[in-house]
Amino acid sequence: MRSKKLKMKSQLTATIQPNEMDRLWQIYSQNYQNTSKEEFLNDIKAKQKIFIGRDTGDQSIQGFSTLEIYKHTFQNKTYGVFYSGDTMILPDYWGQKALHFQFAKEFIFWKLKNPFTPLYWLLIVMGYKTYLIMAKNSIHYWPNYKTKTPDKIQELMHSLAKNKFGSCYHESTGVVRPQTSEVTFIHPKALFTQSVLKLPEVQFLNSKNPNHLKGEELVCLSHLNVFTFCNIFYRTLKKIVRKWNLLPLISKKTLKDIEQRH
Repeated sequence: MRSKKLKMKSQLTATIQPNEMDRLWQIYSQNYQNTSKEEFLNDIKAKQKIFIGRDTGDQSIQGFSTLEIYKHTFQNKTYGVFYSGDTMILPDYWGQKALHFQFAKEFIFWKLKNPFTPLYWLLIVMGYKTYLIMAKNSIHYWPNYKTKTPDKIQELMHSLAKNKFGSCYHESTGVVRPQTSEVTFIHPKALFTQSVLKLPEVQFLNSKNPNHLKGEELVCLSHLNVFTFCNIFYRTLKKIVRKWNLLPLISKKTLKDIEQRH
């Protein structure tokens, strides 16, 4: 039996075909309840780009992620914002890096056009998987269990969240609460295994957003710069080295030096 691999490709949301949109809704509705296809379609169409993940064998759609790109002015300074919308990858394809690479390409293209504008990744988190992607691949992200969010960053987060979510955003908790129906997970018990619950990032996330199973989402922010993607490259390289048993080809001193830099 062949291993299942995912290939991601970005495209403008306006180019999605009706049969593709039906498949995206099918994937989404299998995992969330208290939502409608109309709400789902409106949310998709509000984003400029979508990453569609297809099985490399039969080309069937197995996941997707949406992205809105815009600029935000705060305290007389302009910031670039990548806002991640719905992300849903089917379990057989979890842990693969296809989405990471597509996201990195979007970052590179954007920075080439806007080299002097700081760029941030804005996302709201209900489940732990997206939060861990941010935590494991970002050098600077907030909120996190290690450090207090700097005042300036916290003010920027408030400004971005108020602009994006209006009265649904609650500044005191940093959480976005649904205004109408509560979009909830269909299988909430499957979200957290004992090993996952032991992770300090997950424990922190649950403490910051205890009502996530009711559809409440925590506002998170990550600073995207060249060091972020150097970190992703380093982590990917380390996995390749371990998978293919290449450690004998790398001296212990070299490996130690790399670890100290990260």
